[in-house]
Formats: sequence, structure tokens, C-alpha cells
Amino acid sequence: MRKRLDAVFIILIFLAHIIILIPHVEASYSANLTYYIEVKENANATIKMIFKADGSGIGFVSLPLFEKYTVNVTTGSVEWVKYEDISVFYTNATFKFSGKPVEMIISYEFPYASLISGDTAWFMSNYILASPNFNVFVEVKLYGLNSEKEIRFWPYHPVERKGNIFVFHIKNPLLDNRVIIEYKLANEVPTISHEKTIGETKVVVHVAEYYRDIADKVFYAFEKTYDDLKYVFRDLPSKLDFECYLPELNDLTALGYVKERTIDVGAEGPIYLNLALIRFKEGFVEETTIHEFVHLALGRLGVSSKREIRWFHEGMAEYLAIKLCNRSGIDVSDYVETHREAVKVLLKEYDGDLSFIIDWEYNTPLIRLYYSASYYIINKTAEKYGGLAYIRKLVSEIDRMGGLESNEDIVKAMSNAANEDLSQQFREWGFPIKEKENGVVSNGENDKILRVLHEILETLVVVAAIIVIILIAIVILLIRWFTKRLKRPPLEYASDIYQF
Repeated sequence: MRKRLDAVFIILIFLAHIIILIPHVEASYSANLTYYIEVKENANATIKMIFKADGSGIGFVSLPLFEKYTVNVTTGSVEWVKYEDISVFYTNATFKFSGKPVEMIISYEFPYASLISGDTAWFMSNYILASPNFNVFVEVKLYGLNSEKEIRFWPYHPVERKGNIFVFHIKNPLLDNRVIIEYKLANEVPTISHEKTIGETKVVVHVAEYYRDIADKVFYAFEKTYDDLKYVFRDLPSKLDFECYLPELNDLTALGYVKERTIDVGAEGPIYLNLALIRFKEGFVEETTIHEFVHLALGRLGVSSKREIRWFHEGMAEYLAIKLCNRSGIDVSDYVETHREAVKVLLKEYDGDLSFIIDWEYNTPLIRLYYSASYYIINKTAEKYGGLAYIRKLVSEIDRMGGLESNEDIVKAMSNAANEDLSQQFREWGFPIKEKENGVVSNGENDKILRVLHEILETLVVVAAIIVIILIAIVILLIRWFTKRLKRPPLEYASDIYQF
């Protein structure tokens, strides 16, 4: 249901680096930088960056932080002067060069260059960042391409194609940082079902044969959080199925999901994970796995997926995924920091009014604020009233109520779990909770007594109604009897009247 750092913030970071670097760039030269990317049969790739210049100057390129790379200066001279990390995986490397000509070759391996599901493949290049006065090209060679099927490109089409080789001109190497190709394969790649029993649950991950790593991460996440999940939900599914899907071209907003119908009927899956997670920082697969499982668990409790209470689903999923992963030693610091920064904006710009999440909207550039607002409500409430112990009580209350269908239901359940009326707090957050209609009770036992009394009252009303009906019927019969008696003819004519 799923997540990562907002692209806007990343762009701002890159621009900050660029502003520092551009004034020092000398343009008394001509320079070309070409990325040669060859995707192999196993979907991994080799990358060869060839830099050529004629003259002297200073420039920068992005280099991987974790993949070992080799640098070979064949002509001229190159001096590396500064490295600045620009993301989890890449550094901005500044270098001086001189010579007529200059040639430098940088080579490294690039795992999971293409992601595959069945006969469909999705290629996303390494991170491309270079001096604005470099002439930058990317040449991609795809293994197993089905040339007869449609091919889609982002951010623009290639300037040249030679069979399964595509050449792209990167017009703005400061902002156009990726090349994405969506294509079909000539031969379908088999899907493997990886299985592992964890506690009383059999976990199955269905994924193409090249991506065993994502199955191992799912197993690890569920294994590390199993005891806490058991504590919170008590009853866990006997089987969990995970299926992987490909991103939609350049759309990476949904890292995972559970179908609404699955939630609404309380089914046990499957859970869908975006295969692109395998290229994310450590912790993203694990957090998304638990996040989506919580959706499934809430569905089994009868929590509706309807729009007005979708925030509760997402808030609970975020809170538990972050809480349990953190307790298990899984790094989710990016999620925590993202929510912290978003909450500052919410409390300042929205003046604490979080009611916009009632009209949940996934297709908005502000979706991160929706998640953060939902997380904030659940996190603030849970941490005030006992953390996981509170969530355990809340789950029990939801189960006792037979599920949740409205915000009034949510406030009632959360209040009962806290043993305190939270309706005023929700009003302060902008929720339209009516004071007299909330009906919050101090605890579950009082609610049970009231329900029994209500049933007794209903029974008494029914009995009283039956007695009244019987009395009315008796009165009517008596009236009819007396009426007939008054109209009866003299006795001497009676035998004639009824004679056959």
C-alpha cells in the first residue's frame, strides 16, 4: 500500500549541489559522456561510461556507492577532487581533466537493471547526473527483446535504434536522471514459488526466477515481526501469498497493495509487491511487506476499505510497519524522517486540521501528506495510551464490534481501547464527530451491559405490544357479541331462520 522519499526533496538536494558546482565549471573544452548499458540474460547489466574531451576543465558525474567500479584513463590526465553523496546509492564525483584528447573509461556491474514478470520487462537505468556542458548519451542493449511488440520509453524516445540497441540523448543531465524502457520478451521467464513456514503461517512468494532476493526479504520481515504480529492480532492466517508486479513505466508511487475486494470479504490474500522494491534501500521491502499485511489483517477483522475510513487503514499499516520493523532492528529511519517533516508542514500550514484525509485521494501529488496525517493520528494516540498494548486492545475492540464502517465507529473503538472519550480530540483534528451521537462508553464491559439492557427492553416492548393486541382483539370480540345479541330475532322465529 507501500513508499520512498518525495521526488521534490531529492530534486532540491541535487539542485543544491549543482548550484555549488556550476560556477566552477570551465567551458573551454568540448566533452562527451556516453553510458553503454548491456542487459544480460539474467536481467543484470554491465555499465561502461566513456568520457572524451578535448581541452582542460572541471566537471562531475554520478558514481555508485556500493558497486565496485574501475577507472581507466587511456589518454590525457584526470584528477578526482571531491565526492558528495547525493542519495543512498550514488555520489557526485567532481574531477579535473586536461589533454588533447582526454579519454576515461569507468566500468561497473549493475544488478537488476531489468525487472521481469512473465513476458514483460521493465528497464530503468542507473542514476545519470553530469555537468550541464557535457554532451550526454545513453546506449541500452536489451537481451531477449521481442521487436514485434509495443515498446514504451521515458522520459523521451531514442534518437537512434539498431535492432535491440537504443540510443538516447540526455538533453538535461541535471534533471533527466533516468532512462526507462517497458518492453516484451521473446520468451517468457518462469515464475518460481518460494515457500517458508514461519510460526503457524506458510508464506509463499511468487516471483520470476532471477529475484530470489525479494522472497528472502519478505521471509526475513515476517520472521522478525511474527511474535509482535501474533501479540497484536492473536489470530494470523494459516497461509500468506505474495505476488510481484512491475511498475507502470515511470510511476513508482505504489510499492504494494491489497485489492479492496480482498479486504472487504476478509480473504487471506494475495498481497502484491512492486518488484522495483528490490532496487530500493534496505528496509523498504520489509516495511512494505508488514504494511500490506496489516491491511489484510484489518480486512479479516471487518474494517471496511471504503474511502472515508481509508485513512485508518493506512495509519494503522504505517504505524505497525514502522513500529515492528524498528523493534526488529530493521532500518526504517527514512520513513520516520519523512513523516516527521510532513507533520511539521501539516501542523503549520493546515493549523492541525487533518480532516482532508476523510476524502482519501491516491492520485494527488500530496499523497505523502495523506499518509503522514494518518500515521500521526494513530502514532500519537497509540504512544499516549501504551503503544502495542493499546493497539492490541484496539484490535480486540474492533473484533468485538464486528468491524468498522464509519469514522464514528473508529472513534468509538479507539476511545474504548483508551478507556477515555477521544471524540473531542478528533473534533480538534477537524473530524465531524457529533457530540450526542458518538455514544462512547468507558469500557467494553459497560457497553456489553447496555447492550443486554437494550435487548431486554426490546423484548419487553414486544411482549407489551402482544398483550395490547390481545386485549384489543378481546374487546372487539365482546363488542361484536353484544351487537349480534341485540339484533337477534324472537325465539319463535329462530328455528325457521336456520332451517334447511
